[in-house]
Amino acid sequence: GTLNYGATFLPITIEAITVQNKIELCKQFLFDYTQTYNLVSSNNIMQSYTTPTNTIDFVEMFVGYRSLFEISAVFLIAQNSNTFNFEYFNDKGEWEKIEAIDMKLSFSNQLDSQPFFNTNNFAKSETRVSVLTLTFVKYLNEDEIDNKIFDIVYKKIPNTKSFKIKIIHENGKEYIDDFKLLEAVTEKSIGLLQEYIATFTL
Repeated sequence: GTLNYGATFLPITIEAITVQNKIELCKQFLFDYTQTYNLVSSNNIMQSYTTPTNTIDFVEMFVGYRSLFEISAVFLIAQNSNTFNFEYFNDKGEWEKIEAIDMKLSFSNQLDSQPFFNTNNFAKSETRVSVLTLTFVKYLNEDEIDNKIFDIVYKKIPNTKSFKIKIIHENGKEYIDDFKLLEAVTEKSIGLLQEYIATFTL
């Protein structure tokens, strides 16, 4: 593995031998495993898996024939990391994770610099307005939040609609508020799944 400022990138390889004269059980198990745990973060470890590959077929072993499957993976191990996710409060009254490709949280203060006496000609700033903005990139599919966003874009529902969104960190810190859709941008490229970028603000 490699070490980078407290983060360890640890590549691993898993090799699995199939049961005698059959490959379906091993293949399905490995596919289910990678789909379940790919990009899952737990205890400061992010797991990233490739799909299983059939590397050797029909090798005679003991009595009968077996095959060999292989999975490559990278574990990103970071002590004291505190990543966050966005969740959306859906129409069923449940919190639903926003399966985003990329997420961004932006906070800015609008300051008012005022001159004061006895400050050696330095201005002193006071906060006037604060803005919290959330942005995520997501594949366009049939998720409820996708449909609601594009219902606003296509004037099916009022553009004043609020989205209850939760920002939740790995250490349990969270923030919940009603956000408004600021912008939605999508682009279709041939041969690629369609993505869109949504920006929300208070």
